[in-house]
Amino acid sequence: CVDGFTPNALPKEQLAGYFRKYHTQAETSVLEDALPKALKLAESSENPVVICGSLYLASWYLNQR
Repeated sequence: CVDGFTPNALPKEQLAGYFRKYHTQAETSVLEDALPKALKLAESSENPVVICGSLYLASWYLNQR
C-alpha cells in the first residue's frame, strides 16, 4: 500500500489495515520503493504479489519496467 499517488486515496496504513483485518499480509511503502520491494518479495517467496489500483497506477508501474 502506498501514499501519494492521488489526493483522494486512503492513507497507506488505513488501507493495509483493511487487508490485515482479514488475515491477509499487507506491506506499506513509498510509491517509488514499492515496485522493487514487491518484486523482491515475489522472488523470495511462493506467495503472489498483487498490485491493484487505478489505471494511472498501472500505467506508472508499466512505465517503470
